[in-house]
Amino acid sequence: SATTLDSTHFVVAYQDGANSSYGTAIHGTYSPPVVVPTVTTQAVSSIEKTTATGNGNITDDGGDSSATRGICWNTSGTPTTSDSHATNGTGEGAYTVSMTGLTAGTHYYVRAYATNSAGTSYGAVVEFDTVFDKSIADSGSGVETTTIKSQVGLSEAGQGAETSDIKSQVGIGESGAGIETPAIK
Repeated sequence: SATTLDSTHFVVAYQDGANSSYGTAIHGTYSPPVVVPTVTTQAVSSIEKTTATGNGNITDDGGDSSATRGICWNTSGTPTTSDSHATNGTGEGAYTVSMTGLTAGTHYYVRAYATNSAGTSYGAVVEFDTVFDKSIADSGSGVETTTIKSQVGLSEAGQGAETSDIKSQVGIGESGAGIETPAIK
């Protein structure tokens, strides 16, 4: 008869011929071997300057319900658990993982992964870019500001007079010399 998973079977050994005898019946339960889990990677969500949310789904735990699930990422492609990574629980199903410490305006590669007693498997690579910090403070320090003002056609003295030698400035403060242009958004 066919063997089915997690089913009980009885076996009796016997000898055929002149000395027919039967052995003691034995029984056992067949459990399939544990294999690596099956995991998929979904698109990254909640993308900010330094954080994002990775999304994965363990569709088969490989016979080991304690499969750890996580997300790994890097900036060079095909990330593994040797790269930046974080976990979120165990078992089958969809999950999210917070990715922190990212760099603004950077391209990242991400994969979902699952690890059980048979090993680690990975989903497909997805890519995303963190939000780029486009603003520069009036002091030029890189601190975020809500408006950016500019002047075009500054003289060497920075007075804003017309000149054939055009220079430009970005991030002129309220007290800066010259004519302010509308905020650049």
